[in-house]
Amino acid sequence: MNSFPFELRGRKIIIRPEISFQGKSFLIPMILDTGAGRSVISKNIATYLGFDLSKIQKTERLLSANNAFVSKIVKLDSLNCFDILYENLEVAVVDIPPQAQVSGMVGVDFLMKLESFKIDFRKKEIVIEGK
Repeated sequence: MNSFPFELRGRKIIIRPEISFQGKSFLIPMILDTGAGRSVISKNIATYLGFDLSKIQKTERLLSANNAFVSKIVKLDSLNCFDILYENLEVAVVDIPPQAQVSGMVGVDFLMKLESFKIDFRKKEIVIEGK
């Protein structure tokens, strides 16, 4: 059983996974969203990693709380979160305004890799049981 800290901003759980693509790797602030079926990164992060969004053909229709929209889908080399490395993870690329102070969301597509997890709001940590 391992535990990992998170930051609570209002009702948002902020974690800092490491994302990698073509030799570039860095930690980014992301929302842990148990209601999101697919993980997402911002257009700014995708461009910084080296994705040429004008050439990305794969898209997916996504639903948010407010609307439906079509998003480009890119494949990260890896996403490392809670000491679990998920290689070749496909993520949606979306507009995230700077005032959001996050660069993406970790969704259920990643969380399904976990055997079980618990969010301890008092200690501000996520407890992972099994991998």
